[in-house]
Amino acid sequence: MINNILSFLFFIIKKLFPEKSIKLSFRINKLLDNVMVKIINNKKFVFYVKNFHCYKRYNSILYKEPLTIKWLNKIKSNQVLWDIGANIGIYSLYAAIIKKANVFAFEPISNSSNVLLKNIELNCLQDKIKIFNFGLGNKNNSSKLFYVSNHAGSARHSYKKSKKFKYFENILILNPEFLINNKLLKMPNYVKIDTDGGEIEILKGLKKVLKSSKLKSICIENEYGRYEKQKKNKILNIMKQNRFKLKKIDNLNAGYNMFFYR
Repeated sequence: MINNILSFLFFIIKKLFPEKSIKLSFRINKLLDNVMVKIINNKKFVFYVKNFHCYKRYNSILYKEPLTIKWLNKIKSNQVLWDIGANIGIYSLYAAIIKKANVFAFEPISNSSNVLLKNIELNCLQDKIKIFNFGLGNKNNSSKLFYVSNHAGSARHSYKKSKKFKYFENILILNPEFLINNKLLKMPNYVKIDTDGGEIEILKGLKKVLKSSKLKSICIENEYGRYEKQKKNKILNIMKQNRFKLKKIDNLNAGYNMFFYR
């Protein structure tokens, strides 16, 4: 009953004061035990609202990266998606709920990984999404991941220290071929990489995966910045060597997604 009343009040306020509706909706969700329910393509999603940043990510799931959603819609039931840099898991959840994919979600930042775990539990997806609180790379090692803020849902982290990064988190990095050879991972049919700069090292560690006939497509985000063109050329060269073609580019606020198909 109280949910219906709050929803009705929010609908009225949204019409009268649209610029204030997002923050108001966020506060309403905070009152309701930090849980947000959203219907997407006639399927129920339950999201854990840890903070306002998470809430914005949930609300933008269909329109922030529209070509990513179209790309995920190509996945067939029980195919395997590797979501590398899964953050709080909006695309892992979409693939598991809408497409019934088997998802391996990699997120080394602990705060975001904890929210992803909560989202998996709220949606009873423990059998569909396996979460790994470490990064992927070319070698097995540990590293420092620097950031301005590491709140759940945050981004723009870096392996390189600079004046703007005041804090860091010690993370584990594992080679994906090591994990496959030890039967800890299944070979993917689709791979999504969004790691704020670690893409080249990850691709170097995916040699066996890129050569596998099971891999249908890969989505790679490249950020704008000083070395954007050099990184793009390296990515294109690696993908060309493995007989993948760039089919589409989706321009985003901080960079762009590149969609490759064999």
